[in-house]
Amino acid sequence: MNQKKLLAIVIAVILCLSVPMSALADENAAIGNDPYYTDQYTVDSEIIHSATRATLLKTPTLKISSPSTGKITINATVQTFMVVEKVGLTTITLQRWNGSAWVVTNTWTNQFAYNTNTFSWTKSDISAISGASYRVSATFYAQNGTDTHSITVTTSSITCK
Repeated sequence: MNQKKLLAIVIAVILCLSVPMSALADENAAIGNDPYYTDQYTVDSEIIHSATRATLLKTPTLKISSPSTGKITINATVQTFMVVEKVGLTTITLQRWNGSAWVVTNTWTNQFAYNTNTFSWTKSDISAISGASYRVSATFYAQNGTDTHSITVTTSSITCK
């Protein structure tokens, strides 16, 4: 094999390996992904008002699903490392992709439990547009005395049945 062919093959391999995998597949098109359910989320921001953050929020759980035609369900849960004065959600937003941007379709605020270490919130049978893409964003919050901790997360998108 001459050097020009070998160099061309090496360059082709390098170029193929440099293409990000996200450019090759849609977020929900991966094998095994259910387009109507997700518990995957990204951390958008984290605000810590305490040197003792580890005593407050544990990792939150945020899920969005489409259990039936034209309906969305949201589930949010969080635990703290100890009983705290206040734990829950300051803001929850359901968002729909309109083709160019995420548009807020529903908002819920100030959902809390008091003097506990667990919190769970579910909103079922939310009317939605079949075939549209939706995601949910939520800000989890815990307070114990002057120590507070909040974290905002956003799920990956799903398709409404």
